[in-house]
Amino acid sequence: DQAPGDADAQFVASVAINSGLGLSFFLIFAGLRQWCPAVYSPRSHVRLLAAQPAPPLLPHGLFAWLVTLMAVDESRLVQTAGLDAAMYLCFLRLAFQIMIAASLYGFGELIPII
Repeated sequence: DQAPGDADAQFVASVAINSGLGLSFFLIFAGLRQWCPAVYSPRSHVRLLAAQPAPPLLPHGLFAWLVTLMAVDESRLVQTAGLDAAMYLCFLRLAFQIMIAASLYGFGELIPII
């Protein structure tokens, strides 16, 4: 029914569309994070409780905040952001590590097929 080149073109179009959407959403997030710090890191900018320590300030680079997020200690997260935020960030770290491992495996399986 389909020519062999059609499947390749559909795959490339799908990758291009999804990559473009993902990159645009990430750039919107990165811009909003720097433009509205009171929304994206309120505990660093609004001090309601003086006894509670402030979380570490995030750098302003495009990917620089990821390094700080991955390096922060869990006990410090519990002290500064609370147990819920610490557990959520631990879950995101685990999900990121699983995604990297699954992506490497998936690319290893898909590259010979393509």
